[in-house]
Amino acid sequence: GFELSNSLVNGLILRPTKLLEFQKAKEFQISSPEVVLPLPFGLNRENILKNDKFFITEGHIDALSIKEVLPKANVIAVPGVHNVKEEWLCLFRNKTIYIAFDNDEAGKKAAEELKETLAKYNAIVKILNWDY
Repeated sequence: GFELSNSLVNGLILRPTKLLEFQKAKEFQISSPEVVLPLPFGLNRENILKNDKFFITEGHIDALSIKEVLPKANVIAVPGVHNVKEEWLCLFRNKTIYIAFDNDEAGKKAAEELKETLAKYNAIVKILNWDY
């Protein structure tokens, strides 16, 4: 993650190629949220200031997949649908947002909730549907 005011790194996520026996989650998150709120993957000062259209995905692997197909896309990856912080969402005021969460019940429900919350910030929101 990056600090919004100066783009310095303030946290990172590590994902091993193989799940370790003591590991409960897919990723290790290294940050200090008591000191600074870590931002989602891809959310940084330069990106917010220079762009008006964003994809929001559920996890950085999905974000990287979108970048592979659409290299110029501005993609933000939240660390799971239940970890969206409203403190981040005000940054998308008057922006166009494409929500690309997983096509499961949790993803669909979270996408609708995120769309409602972003509406408070006058964002134009479209939920992408995955038919595969």
